[in-house]
Amino acid sequence: MKLREKGFTLIELLVALAIGGSIIGVMSTAVVLIMQTTQQNEEWNVNMRQVQNANHYMSQDALMAQGVSTTTPGVFLRFTWTDWNGVNFTVDYYFDGNQLFRRLNGVQGPLVAENIVTDPAHTNCSWNAATNTVTVNIRTSLNINKRFADGTFQVHPRPSVGG
Repeated sequence: MKLREKGFTLIELLVALAIGGSIIGVMSTAVVLIMQTTQQNEEWNVNMRQVQNANHYMSQDALMAQGVSTTTPGVFLRFTWTDWNGVNFTVDYYFDGNQLFRRLNGVQGPLVAENIVTDPAHTNCSWNAATNTVTVNIRTSLNINKRFADGTFQVHPRPSVGG
């Protein structure tokens, strides 16, 4: 090589490209992981909000309830009570596919939660008359990233009239 020639040799260019490629590869992997984590967290937040909605509706009705049934056919959970002026109320929570609905005195009510995993191993309710406790377990999933949100809550309905 002549001393006056300026520029890079082929080896120098290949080394620079290899280093640049390595840096870009690591950075792109980090960006992909950040995007996946963000999407999974968003999915989990949506699922958790559905569990919170179900908890809110059921807790409000359970606090009024004087009777609880977990064995009514076609109904996930039933609350009954008589108001101070003798009006009877029946609130049913039931599934239509993976959606949980509320029905008051036989009238279709609002959608309470959706994306419910209706497998009884994960979504179920029970009534313990000895402790006056309703326990509800709910699992939700958008089935995008298999990110589940589970919620368990207990409510103590008011005692029945005369008991």
